[in-house]
Amino acid sequence: MPREFCLHLAAHRTGAGTCRVSKAAAWFLKLHGWSVIKENRGGCHLQAPDGLVVGKTICLKVTAPTDEEIIILANEIRSVAVPGVRVFRPIFDFPAIYTSRRIMQKTVTDFDPLSEIVLAENHYTYEEQDRLVVGLWEIWRTDVCWNKEGLAVLHRYSNREFPLPDPTLFDAYASRPLEIRTEPLLNPGCEIYMEGTVEVLELDAYERNSSARRACIAHYGCRCQVCGFDFWKSYGEIGREFIHVHHLRPLASIGAEYRVDPIADLRPVCPNCHYMLHRKSPPMSIIELRNCLATAMHGRAGGM
Repeated sequence: MPREFCLHLAAHRTGAGTCRVSKAAAWFLKLHGWSVIKENRGGCHLQAPDGLVVGKTICLKVTAPTDEEIIILANEIRSVAVPGVRVFRPIFDFPAIYTSRRIMQKTVTDFDPLSEIVLAENHYTYEEQDRLVVGLWEIWRTDVCWNKEGLAVLHRYSNREFPLPDPTLFDAYASRPLEIRTEPLLNPGCEIYMEGTVEVLELDAYERNSSARRACIAHYGCRCQVCGFDFWKSYGEIGREFIHVHHLRPLASIGAEYRVDPIADLRPVCPNCHYMLHRKSPPMSIIELRNCLATAMHGRAGGM
C-alpha cells in the first residue's frame, strides 16, 4: 500500500495568493491545483488555489510508493528498457526516471587564473550503472541501483518528509463539556488588587501653545536633548516628528499667562527623559539629567 506524508516546501510570497518556488517544488504544487504564472531561471511564480493563504512554508499532503513498490517498478522498467534510452514514468505524486548503463566522458581543464593560460587537459572515461531515480533531489528522492549479483539496492535522500497530523489528536478534548470559570485563576497566596474605579478629579490645566512647540522642534529637531534618542531613526515612519517638548520654566510654578520663547524656554526631550526631569520638584535641568545619565552609563561600563 502507498504511504502518505507531508512535504514542507520553502516559498517566497510575492503577492496575494502568489509565490515564487523552485522548479522542483513547482512539480508538486502543480499536481495540487497551483497554476504557473511565469517561469524563469530562478524558479517558478505560481498562483495558489482560491482561498489558500501563502506563507514562507507550504505544507502538502502527498502519496509516495513504499520501498517494495519502488523496487518492483525498478525491476520492471529495467527488464524492458532499451540501452541508452531514458524512461520516464510517474509513480503516484512523484516522477521516476530510469537511466540505463552508459559510457560517459569528462574533460577537466586546469588553467592559470591570472594569465588564463591552459596548463593541462585531462580526459576521463567512466561508466554509469543502471539507475532509477524517484522524486526530485531538492524535495524527496529515492534511488535504485543494482549490485554485481543483480539485486536492487535502494538509497533514500529525504529531508522534508514529515508525518501527517493525527486527526484524532483533539477528539478527547472535543468530547469534554465546556468549562466556564467564574473566578480568576490565581496562584496560591496571591493578593487581589482592584482597578478601574471611576474617580472625579479637579485639576488646573495650563494651555500649551502649539505654534511655540512647532518653532522649538524646527530649531532643535526631534532628537532628545538629554539622551539623543530619535524616534524616526529607531521606529521608522511611525516615529517621524514624534517628541515631547519640555518647559524649562514649569507653567504650574508661574500660575499665569506669560510670553514664551520657543528657543530659550523649550527643549525637545523623549518621554523617558521628560518623566525623569519631573522626578524632582522643581524639575531637574537638562545638564543635571545628562550628568545622571553619563554617571549611570560610566558605572555600568566599569562593572563589566
